[in-house]
Amino acid sequence: MIGKAVDMIRKATNIQASKKVKQLEKFKPVIEQQETLKEFTQYTFPTFHECKIDGHYLQTYFGYIEKIKERKMSLSENKFIPDIDSGRKVLEVPSVSSVIDAGFPAGKTRNRLYDMAVTDDQKVWMGGASRELKLFDFQGHLHHIVTIRYTGMYICMYNKQVVYTDRSDNAVKKISDDDTVVTMFTTGDWIPHGITSSASGDLLVCLRKDDQSKVVR
Repeated sequence: MIGKAVDMIRKATNIQASKKVKQLEKFKPVIEQQETLKEFTQYTFPTFHECKIDGHYLQTYFGYIEKIKERKMSLSENKFIPDIDSGRKVLEVPSVSSVIDAGFPAGKTRNRLYDMAVTDDQKVWMGGASRELKLFDFQGHLHHIVTIRYTGMYICMYNKQVVYTDRSDNAVKKISDDDTVVTMFTTGDWIPHGITSSASGDLLVCLRKDDQSKVVR
């Protein structure tokens, strides 16, 4: 609407400046037909209004994370009956999926199986009260036996090879792909105990000497 009015005023001004009477007479009815502008809409920029936040009601403003729920379940009972009123199930009831007889003899303390390490292809290396490391599948079938100089007290998987600590000569050793026992490193006068591999690819070894203990990487 405003644009049309400005255009009409510009034309009228030009005709008046040219002093052409005939054009003025022709343009006069056009001006008379125009209606008077009764209203128009005016827009202003919005104004920012600052609001103070009450610290006591932050949960209402932004929400919150509920506290972790705990449930204590007895493993000594023969049958577990879930509580239907407990809401969510936090843990699954443990069950035995397979049974493997490693066949290790009983040691001085009547312990047979000492440690286990699971491979990427769903097999498990086992060390026990003998100088052998045994490889089983989860169905209990024996796939491989490797003879070592010390009992398989502590073993783990590292770079897809089974690694163990040998306290007969204070060393960390691994079984190569051709079943050769390879010494990775020795620990001096520190006796190696527990061993594990980390998610970052490091090898962690527990060492002990007299009344001192430490973990090295």
